[in-house]
Amino acid sequence: MSCFSAIISYYSTDSYDALVISGGMGEGHIPADAVPKMIDVVKKGGHVVIVMRKEYLTYVLDYKDKLLPLFHRLEEEKKWKMISDKEVPNYSFNKTGIVFIFSVL
Repeated sequence: MSCFSAIISYYSTDSYDALVISGGMGEGHIPADAVPKMIDVVKKGGHVVIVMRKEYLTYVLDYKDKLLPLFHRLEEEKKWKMISDKEVPNYSFNKTGIVFIFSVL
């Protein structure tokens, strides 16, 4: 279990209206396997917002070929529904960002 997963496990399930991650996704940051824990702490009908550099999806080893399939699998399992995946130019250091918004089911 990652450090993030261990910490977020202390929070009650179905407790929060939203969870926002901005600047937390990257090499050595929040691991992909922590995403299901994010869903656990958010109330049904609440939102999970993940803001990150788009390039991290292709070169961070923990996310490459893992993070997007995980997002889709959680959607197939009816854990959440993707509302938006909007690209943002010049998000950080002139790099393209991406904002994922999910509704917890």
